[in-house]
Amino acid sequence: MDDATIQIYPNPTQGEFYLKFDRDPKVGTWATVYNLTGRAIMKKAISSKTEEINLKGNSPGLYFIRIEQQSPKTVKVVLK
Repeated sequence: MDDATIQIYPNPTQGEFYLKFDRDPKVGTWATVYNLTGRAIMKKAISSKTEEINLKGNSPGLYFIRIEQQSPKTVKVVLK
């Protein structure tokens, strides 16, 4: 079975954004947020089709979200 398709919104964000999967993610799906230096600042187990990520309190800039599925995927999020 192929990996779920993911939408991220809003992007850019003021702090809170959502990961929306087109179907229930498989057990063992994780989202890890990295800053520009490559440091992991948050890791969250994904257990539903829509998950909220909150970056409030972090510096504005570019962040990378790595979604661990069968085929890992990395996307960019802009925090303004």
